[in-house]
Amino acid sequence: MTKINLLSSTKIFVFVVVDKKNTDRHEYTITQDNRTYILHETVEERDLGIIVTDSLSASTQCAEAAKKAMRILGMVRRQFKDMDKECFTLMYRTFIRPYLEYAIQVWSPYKRRDIDCLEKVQRRATKLVKGLKNCRHELRLTKLGLTTLEEKRRTGDLIEAYKIITGKEKVRVQDFFNFHHSSYDL
Repeated sequence: MTKINLLSSTKIFVFVVVDKKNTDRHEYTITQDNRTYILHETVEERDLGIIVTDSLSASTQCAEAAKKAMRILGMVRRQFKDMDKECFTLMYRTFIRPYLEYAIQVWSPYKRRDIDCLEKVQRRATKLVKGLKNCRHELRLTKLGLTTLEEKRRTGDLIEAYKIITGKEKVRVQDFFNFHHSSYDL
């Protein structure tokens, strides 16, 4: 029977989350059949379409999601010159917004520049609707029945918190929340 070597030094990497204060680097190894392999360090990994960096910043993921959404937006713009509200809403919710929201619970942006990077796509997209190009962004969103992506994420987070607190999710509340019990009534 042939023995298969599962380890290949070109395919094995170690992903280390760094602390900017501590710059010490270590060499990681793994041993199989009395042979030691050095694990090469990587600063960025992609898993299930999510880009994770060693600093745990969402900036790379935001830029990549915005780039993909802009590419799709360009294709939609070239194919549909005069879009009404219904056509736009269907196109936007079907083809563009999924790129901006894919697994957002994992990489939810917290830096203003990352949030703006995603919102820029929505701002540009809403200008495609006939008669709304010269309106303010907030007015375009209202007329189209949309909210900002930041508001949509916040609403999703609040809904998830409600589910956890009320026991609708099968997780321990204590793992997510610390409640302060007060003697005061509301």
